[in-house]
Amino acid sequence: MCYLCITVIYTIHGLPTLVVMNRTEPCMYEPMITVIVPVYNSENTLPCCLDSLLNQTWRNLHIVVVDDGSTDQSGYIADDYGRTHERIHVIHQANGGVSAARNAGIEFSISNHADYIGFADSDDWMAPEMYESMILCAVKSGGGHY
Repeated sequence: MCYLCITVIYTIHGLPTLVVMNRTEPCMYEPMITVIVPVYNSENTLPCCLDSLLNQTWRNLHIVVVDDGSTDQSGYIADDYGRTHERIHVIHQANGGVSAARNAGIEFSISNHADYIGFADSDDWMAPEMYESMILCAVKSGGGHY
């Protein structure tokens, strides 16, 4: 039996950072990461971002794209990815800013029992092993076990 933490994974100035909060429920499965991608007028960069997330070596990874009232093709691009890839969920909302978009993604992630929550900007590109490496670091440092 193992015990996990809910860990928020995000970057500050391009460096991965972990914020760990203890959780005591036992878990007998591979932890699920949900990555929240707030989107506003990112039609040129969104496909690269989503492709890099879909190519992660950690396979139990879900992506929540929050279209924050984009006026370009970002919402349509997100919807196309959502239809094609079952691991992508798209939320559309009126423009409320990046914090409101992240909060919408957090609410969805919690209601879908994410073990870890990560954030990516829509113009980010992640190396394929990024989230797997971060989870293994969290486990090694005592931030969670699986």
